[in-house]
Amino acid sequence: MKANLSKYFIEAESCQRTETGSFASGDVCMSRRTDDGRTLLTLIHGRGSGIQANVTATVISSMIVSYALRNAPIGQAVRSVLNTFGGHGSTTDATFVVADIQPDGIVRIAEYDFPPFLLLRQGAPCDSPDIQYETQTLTTDNGREHTIRLTRFQAQPEDRLLFYTKGVLRSGSGTQRLPEGWSTEGVEQAVIRLLEQTPGQSARDIATAIVNQAEANDLFIAKSDLSCLSVYFRQPRRLLLCSGPPFNETNDRVL
Repeated sequence: MKANLSKYFIEAESCQRTETGSFASGDVCMSRRTDDGRTLLTLIHGRGSGIQANVTATVISSMIVSYALRNAPIGQAVRSVLNTFGGHGSTTDATFVVADIQPDGIVRIAEYDFPPFLLLRQGAPCDSPDIQYETQTLTTDNGREHTIRLTRFQAQPEDRLLFYTKGVLRSGSGTQRLPEGWSTEGVEQAVIRLLEQTPGQSARDIATAIVNQAEANDLFIAKSDLSCLSVYFRQPRRLLLCSGPPFNETNDRVL
């Protein structure tokens, strides 16, 4: 049964920190709400850092969003991106994750060479059998094969969804405390602790806390670009805005 998310607000926020010494981030995050109520999210990591990586990531993000706005299948968008930026060696020009959140709460995610997303439900990692995983192998025009991971699930009220780049995952590598880096488990436990302390934390606060911790892991000298995109399926907060005196003076005291 589909959850009725019409009573819930999809809060999506990001936080980014540039590699120390670099003037531009190679990571680009984009969020777009469509006229039909969908929420489109992309997080692109251009290989390396600096202007060239930023331009590549920006173009890829714009391409993916343009396809999504025309309701094209995610696979079609990914194929077009990989044909353009698939590279000629053993690596591609960028890695990325794309999320398409429908008004009824259906979430579709496509990941290409990206750290696995984190889904928390009731404050714990969600391992619901309703989450559908699939891998597809795409062959681009130059004959190279690329594997993408597709996920589909029904979001529930109070769910938390988190995407982050490899810079976050590898933060702290080489240090005495985290010789192998922060790791997926480390990020997961950090988010769980944050929600235990303050269950209603905003998506922006969660994303900022993760990037801040990743920078601290690197002893405040970021070894690579750090980016985190956080999504919170929360209840809307009602706001009553009044401007000017009431039409009837008897309502002065009420206002």
